[in-house]
Parts: sequence; C-alpha cells; structure tokens
Amino acid sequence: MRELNPKFTFFVIIGILLIALFGFTHYQKVNAEQEQLRIDEINRQIESAKSNVFIEVLEPIPTETPYQIYAPPSIKMDTAFNMNQYFNWKSENASGKKDMNVSTTMYGYKTLKNFSYYDYNWGKNFNAYAPKGKTYFFAYVYTEMDTVLGGNDTRMYLPQQSNYGLLVDSEMFYPILFDYETNQIRQMDETWNLQHVERIKPYGYEFIYQADEITRINTPVMARKDWLRGGKSNAEDGYIVFEIPENYNPRMVRLHGNFFSFGSASWKII
Repeated sequence: MRELNPKFTFFVIIGILLIALFGFTHYQKVNAEQEQLRIDEINRQIESAKSNVFIEVLEPIPTETPYQIYAPPSIKMDTAFNMNQYFNWKSENASGKKDMNVSTTMYGYKTLKNFSYYDYNWGKNFNAYAPKGKTYFFAYVYTEMDTVLGGNDTRMYLPQQSNYGLLVDSEMFYPILFDYETNQIRQMDETWNLQHVERIKPYGYEFIYQADEITRINTPVMARKDWLRGGKSNAEDGYIVFEIPENYNPRMVRLHGNFFSFGSASWKII
C-alpha cells in the first residue's frame, strides 16, 4: 500500500480544523443575531405596552399619628392635677346595661442615674446608664374601669405608654424604648403598686408564665396588655420611664396623658 505524504496529511488536518472553526463561528454569530432579534422584539412589546397603560399617581394623604403627644397651650403649671387625684371619663351605655366609668392618676415617681435589669434570654443581669447630664424618671400610673354588671365582657382599649409624655419646662419627653418582654428592671422589685398587693411592673404589660422549650420550667415573662377590663383586680398599674435632664426643676414637671376622644390631663409632682 502506498504511504500518505506527511505534508499532505498535515494540510488536510489543518483544513478540517479551519472548516470546523469557521462553522462554529458562523453558528455562534447566527445564534447571537437571533438572540438579539428576540431581545429587540421583547423590548418593542414592552414599550408598546407602556404606551397603552395609564398610570395614576396619587399624592399621599397626610395622617395624624395616633395618640400623638404634644405640649398643648392649655397645660398650665397651676391647673394640673396633684398626684393621687383622678381624671375621670365616661362612656354611656357601654355594655347595653350600664355606663363605663374610667379613672386614671399618677401616684408617684422615682429618679435613677442608672439601673440594672435581668435579661431572661441571657439569664443574667445587665446595667443601663443614663447619658451624661441625663437621668431616668419613673412615673407611676394607675388606670381603673369600674365593674360592669351583667354577663357582658365589657372592655376598652388600654391607653399605652405612647399615650403619655413628660413635660419638663417647655420640652416634651417621650417614654424610652425598652424591651420589657424579656427584661426586668431590678430596682422596681421592692416597689409596691398603688393597691400594695404586688411589685410594680412596666405600665401596659402583665406577667405571664411561659414554659421553657428545653427544661419545660415555667418562667415569668412580660406580655403586652391591650385591653382594660372592669374591676380593681383588672386595673392597670405600672411605671413609665423617661430620660430627662438631670438638673430638672420638680416644679416645672408635668406628666401629660392623652386619652383618645375622652380628653387629656396633666399631673404635677410637687
């Protein structure tokens, strides 16, 4: 058999490779052109759809923040309630059988430069320090609705901490943000509530017992309280914490409460 010329074989292989490379390049070019045509068609359809769609732009309607606390001109230093004096409001025929009467007051306060709290998540105590020139003001607040007779479970929305502000001179201060559901302020452990039946707790929260997922041991924790029911045993009693100037003048301090459509009231501390 006659042997192939090595040079001829080399040029044949090179030719095959060039043909394959040209074919692959041409295939890629055709695919790229087809893909571009497809993208252009999609963009054309999108632009066509936009021209047929009417988009209405609505200006936002300003809404008043619920229970917004501010310093109204009606607050005068000589017209506020004394501590332990009650502001009362009434809702007629609330249960269909009896009017609903509600009373609330500020009955005490305490100031602390720092406090410690027990964190149930970590299982240990931590410390909180007021910034330089500031102090923590604890206002003690009590709210009660009279017992409603009959079988009706009459209740009302409980005014929350956000319904209160502390007016110091001419500046209004708001309750500090604190995670009461997992933290317990130790300095309040030995302070009694107004009825002197249990230690005072954060206003707007209640103690519940929650079982640990691992140990199954019931642990006391705090939970938000949204409703106020009738009777002294259901009254809301607790503290609200504010951060105010350390050198405040007690005669220029007023706790202001905003009670929905029932009105507002202020209490002086001396």
